[in-house]
Amino acid sequence: MDLLYISQYTLALTFLITGGRKLYLPKEKIIANGSAWAENFTEPFIKLIGLIEVICAIGIGIRSRVFIPQIIDFFLLLIMLVLMLGASVIHYRRKEYPLLTWTLVLFAMALYMLYFDYSYMRSFF
Repeated sequence: MDLLYISQYTLALTFLITGGRKLYLPKEKIIANGSAWAENFTEPFIKLIGLIEVICAIGIGIRSRVFIPQIIDFFLLLIMLVLMLGASVIHYRRKEYPLLTWTLVLFAMALYMLYFDYSYMRSFF
C-alpha cells in the first residue's frame, strides 16, 4: 500500500507542476526553460495538454481523501498513461533520453496504479 501512495502523490505532484507550468507560461518561455519539444506544437495544444494534466493531477491527488468513483480513477489513469506514452514517443524521436527516462518512470507508476485499481474493481464483479 505504501508504494501505491508514493506513486499516487508523485504522479499528482508532477502532473500538477508540469500541467500548471504549461497552462501559465507562454510557449516561448516553455521552450526557453528547456522544453524544446514544445517547438513542434501550437500554443493552444500545449495549454490543452496542461489542462488535462492538471485535471488528472487533482483527481488522482484527492482520490484517497474524497470519494471519487473507482471508474473515474480508472479513466484518469488511462489518460495519464496515454499522455506519458505520447511524451515518451516525442522524447525518443528528439533523442531527449534523460526526459525519456523520467517519462517512463512516471508511466510505470501510472501503470502500477492502474493495475491496482483494476484488480480492486475486479473484486466487485
